[in-house]
Amino acid sequence: MVLFFSCLLLASSTSYLDNEIIIAYANKVGPVDNPLRIYKFSKLPFCTIPSENRIQSPNSIIDKFIGNNLEDIGIHFRFKKNETTFSVCNVSLDSQKVSRFETAIKNNYHYQFIIDDLPVWGYVGSTDSGIPLLYTKLNFFIGFNKNNIVAVRLKNDRNSAVSLNEGSLITFKYSVTFFESDIVFEKRSENLFNKNFFRSSIHLYTLMNSALLVVLLAVLVALIINKINNVNENPSHSLIFTQDSNTSNSNSNNSNPNILTSQKSKLNSSLLGNSMKKGNRMVDGSVQNDEHLKNNSFSLLTEKESEINVDQIYSFSSRGNSHNSKNSIINHDNSSFSDNYDDQESDFKGDDQTKKRYNNETNKKKNYSENGSGNREENDLEHSDNEFTRFLKKSSRRVYVGNYGWLAVRKDVFRQPKNLSMISVLAGLGIQALISLLFYSIVNFVCPSFYTFRGKLISLAFISILFLAPISGFMVSSFGGFFGCKKWLRLSLSAPIVVFLPAFVIAVLNSTLSKVYSTIHSINFFLLFFIFMILSSLSMLLSALGGFLSYKLGLTNFSNKLRNEISLVPRKIEEDYIIKPQQHRYNTSNNNKYRRRPFCLKTTFLCLIVGLLCCCTVLIEFFYILTAIWQFKYFYLWIYIVTSITCMCFVSGLSTIIIIYIILQNEDYRWQWPAFLGPASCGLYLYIYSIYFLLVKTSIRGIFEVIYFMTNNLLLVSVISIACGGTGYLVSTIFVYKIYSNLKYD
Repeated sequence: MVLFFSCLLLASSTSYLDNEIIIAYANKVGPVDNPLRIYKFSKLPFCTIPSENRIQSPNSIIDKFIGNNLEDIGIHFRFKKNETTFSVCNVSLDSQKVSRFETAIKNNYHYQFIIDDLPVWGYVGSTDSGIPLLYTKLNFFIGFNKNNIVAVRLKNDRNSAVSLNEGSLITFKYSVTFFESDIVFEKRSENLFNKNFFRSSIHLYTLMNSALLVVLLAVLVALIINKINNVNENPSHSLIFTQDSNTSNSNSNNSNPNILTSQKSKLNSSLLGNSMKKGNRMVDGSVQNDEHLKNNSFSLLTEKESEINVDQIYSFSSRGNSHNSKNSIINHDNSSFSDNYDDQESDFKGDDQTKKRYNNETNKKKNYSENGSGNREENDLEHSDNEFTRFLKKSSRRVYVGNYGWLAVRKDVFRQPKNLSMISVLAGLGIQALISLLFYSIVNFVCPSFYTFRGKLISLAFISILFLAPISGFMVSSFGGFFGCKKWLRLSLSAPIVVFLPAFVIAVLNSTLSKVYSTIHSINFFLLFFIFMILSSLSMLLSALGGFLSYKLGLTNFSNKLRNEISLVPRKIEEDYIIKPQQHRYNTSNNNKYRRRPFCLKTTFLCLIVGLLCCCTVLIEFFYILTAIWQFKYFYLWIYIVTSITCMCFVSGLSTIIIIYIILQNEDYRWQWPAFLGPASCGLYLYIYSIYFLLVKTSIRGIFEVIYFMTNNLLLVSVISIACGGTGYLVSTIFVYKIYSNLKYD
């Protein structure tokens, strides 16, 4: 790859000797304001020479793709030799030829010549008082630097304009003037640039806005990460008892707050004392060998007067009397403090056997208490629990139960998404598209001499797609392996098909329409199929190589390294509601358990907002790219493209982190598709803008032109869209993995 690309970069310039023949190849003809209605030069009855006298034109496969059709019509020069007037041929006009020329002149047709890979344009004719006049003489001006051609210009001789009359004989002539120029060969393409149009201050303003947007999003992401780190540093988030504001006010008005404080302190000290006694009695030799019981000892933490944090809740029940009591059954449940919270998923409620065992041990505990055979310390603990419950009920305290928000979905966040293979392929192709865009833009910025060679920009595009295929194979296999997909080879081989199959279908459609309308863009179907098979085969081979590298690095089995367990039963998701922090345990009504989700927090709206932000970073440059493609202009400000793509990466990644955090806070673990579709929705806005560009900025009309414009823009927009989507998906995957893998539990 490096050798091939080096040969491409170091392509030598064409040198000419004195009096060496230079050919001006006629390329195409068509209206100035409609680049799609382009025909072969031979469509108009200009000069033709016998085939035996023609010099073979250097048409290539790339010329077919970009709509070039070079023809030798007999315009030959001698290097550094001037010609004042040289007759090419004589054309006798009939009614059909007159009609063709008149149609071309009235529709403002122009033609293109290629001289040493440099294009020049000339007009077919003009109108004078509504009468069409045909230009019959072309004046060529060719600049040279040593033995290289560095500049070419073409002017129509207005004095040679003749009226079109049936039966008249027209002589086509040309003249050529060579002049010495100080332009170096590597910069000869700068004469083709429309610097007044492209060099605008709006580029800098757009980049400044994008930079400010990146800074704002970075600050928001920093706040989110700081909040998550605070949760990790203080992992006591299982139960939070807080006093209601209304209750607090009523207590302050109607009762002495010192009584409440003294009652709470008395209860806390009683609970802590009984808990320590209970824990000391239980920790014997058999319990010490159980690492689970060691790491999860009973604790009640008392902090402030208005808040009690309880990390773990256990139910102890002993067997036999205090002398032969062995192990105690510990039922650990972080999210089901009350029997009324059926919507919270937990190991306790998900396991019927554990629940049955808990009920049996609770009944035993009651029997021991009634018969007096139980331990006195257990009765004291039960009495303290009842007293503490009555205290909470009397003070009307609100109970926040369990891990809510993004903590509640920790056992479902790494569950396989729907259509895992599809999203893995699209995200992997997005990373390849992003790197290809950056590579293509950087090479054009570093090596502007690519404009000096016909078709080299298209060749570089094919090279970027083909030889960067291992990146897509590597990323596709890694994304699939993150969620447990073992078919890395199938994923790697399917990625190139997803790239080239839609492109092949669109190329066949456009080629068929071009043949129907006799335009220059028609390509042979068998040639298209041959190119499709060659590119697909090479890409599949290279993509499989990238997938194999991912397999060797162990990324295809990455799901085995995840610390978070995935629950067997998926968590119930409320589409239109958000779960409130749950109310007091004695409040049995479910009416206050949910509140309706605002429209701004719905997943669809969040995805559209992310797409809009990504679109804003590239919209101005997208306009200039469309102008360069569809209005015969050469785009050369590639440094702005590189900067815009970089800003697009940051915006798509940071904004996707924000919406993924919001989605997880809504206790929705289906973050994978929003992480891709959110930034990828920028393609929707860009495609809508391309329709606006078609209707307002161009004169493209007709069925063929509109279909050709829309299909080719669809390919361009799709590349940008999946590049944003792949970036957002990669960043979101790293973000979700980091916050849940570093989550601490007491």
